[in-house]
Amino acid sequence: MQSSAPRLTRALLACVLVAAGSLATSAAGAVSASADAPSSGFAWGAGSAGALGTGTVAHALAPVPVELPTGTVEVAAGATSAYAVTERGEVYAWGANDRGGLGDGTTVDRLRPVAVAFPDGVRVVDVDVTGDHVLALDDAGGVWAWGLNHRGQLGVTDTTDRSSPTAVAIPGRATAIAAGRDHSIALLDDGTVLAWGDNAVGQLGIGVLEGRTQPAVAMPAGSGVIAVAAGDAFGAALRSNGTVLVWGDGRMTGGVAMPVAADVAQATGVIEIAAGGSHLLALTRSGKVLAWGSDEHGQLGIAPDASRLEGPASSTTAPVTVDLSDVVAVSAGGGSSLALTKDGRLWTWGENDFGQLGDGTKQDRPTPEPVAALAGADITAVDAGADSVAVLVERGPLVRLALSPADATVTVGAPQTFTVSGADAFGNDLGSASATLTLDGAPCDGLTCTPTEVGVHVVSALLSALSGPEAAGGANVTGASGTGPGVVLASVVRAAGPAPAAAAAAAQPTITGETLLTAVPAEDGGPGGPGDGSGDDGGTGTPGSGGTSSGAASGGGFLGLTGTEIGGLVVVGIALLAAGATLFAVGRRRRAATADANGEGSASAARSEKE
Repeated sequence: MQSSAPRLTRALLACVLVAAGSLATSAAGAVSASADAPSSGFAWGAGSAGALGTGTVAHALAPVPVELPTGTVEVAAGATSAYAVTERGEVYAWGANDRGGLGDGTTVDRLRPVAVAFPDGVRVVDVDVTGDHVLALDDAGGVWAWGLNHRGQLGVTDTTDRSSPTAVAIPGRATAIAAGRDHSIALLDDGTVLAWGDNAVGQLGIGVLEGRTQPAVAMPAGSGVIAVAAGDAFGAALRSNGTVLVWGDGRMTGGVAMPVAADVAQATGVIEIAAGGSHLLALTRSGKVLAWGSDEHGQLGIAPDASRLEGPASSTTAPVTVDLSDVVAVSAGGGSSLALTKDGRLWTWGENDFGQLGDGTKQDRPTPEPVAALAGADITAVDAGADSVAVLVERGPLVRLALSPADATVTVGAPQTFTVSGADAFGNDLGSASATLTLDGAPCDGLTCTPTEVGVHVVSALLSALSGPEAAGGANVTGASGTGPGVVLASVVRAAGPAPAAAAAAAQPTITGETLLTAVPAEDGGPGGPGDGSGDDGGTGTPGSGGTSSGAASGGGFLGLTGTEIGGLVVVGIALLAAGATLFAVGRRRRAATADANGEGSASAARSEKE
């Protein structure tokens, strides 16, 4: 759920927007991404009807990668649907569509993004959604609405649903929009606040409890309002003097149908607001977060040892301070809260029945904790829906490590220098990674390793951290045992073709993929006779294979290699390196073969003196 506060950029306090929309603000003043750059995102929480954009209806307890439409600059999450706004002013939608909420002219659910059917020439700069109806703001100040309309929340004079965007008649140019569960709010450029739809508890702020199917004035021109927000059944407005007004839901206001000021002693110096289902977050100029309304699920961020009631009766109309600092943007879900801090970390707290906190559990949590799976990600936009979260990133966290060269051949005693770099789940280059290298388990000199014996050696990388801002909070490595700095990567460097996913976990050495061959001269040539396949590498081959052997080399997760005598050459094939590179040390090798009258025999190898 979004507010419509002016967007902040990373150039100012490293805030939300570089190439995308902000956590809880409109698209006005957004910094655009490259039009041909792929857009990368993460989603978690309830996946009903495909709302996460993963191509399935599965829920996710932790962030999962999502491909977003090219040029996405803003994301918006609803109850069972989600939306992306591109820098070209296009809108894409996915998820539930039974009431026409995807705006594509149908009522068919979509697992993948589909274009919202705006008339030609309309360029959208903001989208907001809470329930089953959607609002959009175009670059000319026009307001559009579609989806569920049983309470008149579309503002089109009737209560008939719409499956494609319909223009809302407003008396001026809109600068901000906010969609509640069954009501809508718009802010005009002269400070007028308009509202329409359901009004059972005064959520329109017009002084009566009667609903409206057309926009009605909640606050007149000159009100000083610069941003609006809408929860399930309340409205909120931020004024230019940093104060906040609320109306509607009694848990927020004590039960009033007209805009009233929040506790002046607390809610001052506010620069951004974000509405949840029945709670409100306010970000202050000093980087603090205020919260008030329902605390049923811990969404106000009050510490467990503080006096907090449990259950539906827990609420406050007086803002409380969340134990966070250096916050640059906020967003609020149905019963959850999110905050982005200056160091790039995303914090969550509150309701978690569908995993919307992104911590891998379904346990509600009353105190903020960072989303560990996004540590190191460059987050550019976040929006919390009722039970899910959508995140836009410029670059994701580290999930892949590359050690280059992946294989090398050197003479004994000659040094080989490696480079270590990282990549995210979308293939974005994260730059150099700080890692400690070992050669067959022994330390190397920085990034340079020197073999002292002939043979095949494994170079392994132990991750320290990425260099630069991507290292903030450590790095989470998919497929590794543990997270953060000091993790040995698994299944990230392949010296040959891709291996089955199960290969990395195989208990026994497994030869997989397309063999990569490197030839090493042997002193005594000639194919070996039939033998037992025993060799220096400790492997065992098939009798009669001419000295073929296979076995595991220690260190770094090296899964398999083969050494074969072919025409006087010892040929070494690397099948899969799970966590390192291969260093071939070249020297002379002496081989003798014997056979009995039955053609059965053995092959053996002896290491010569180094030359």
